[in-house]
Amino acid sequence: DGYNIGKYVSWENEARIYHSTHISTEWTEAYYMAPLTGVVMEKIIQRAVDYPNKRPRYQPFEVVSIPSGNLILRSSGSDDFVWSMFRDLADLYVDIDPILVPPRGKVQLF
Repeated sequence: DGYNIGKYVSWENEARIYHSTHISTEWTEAYYMAPLTGVVMEKIIQRAVDYPNKRPRYQPFEVVSIPSGNLILRSSGSDDFVWSMFRDLADLYVDIDPILVPPRGKVQLF
């Protein structure tokens, strides 16, 4: 081929956060997790709106170096968004139920 550009993976995805003032009828189930005050709700909505400014790319993969095993690029997908919101709620002293943390999965590219 004459070109030796090495191995690489590249993707371009834009992150967006949508919110609404009403509950959509497309959701068939819900699970009550915690009571929220209006002040906490306002703060958590603002953090959700700010999230894509901190992580503007949606990419569900972690990229890991084969020789060292070091994380080169961390994921930034919907799972990461949800867990970030859980951390923000904990920082705001919201008592989330259940106490047991569900397992998390991830996709790693080496």
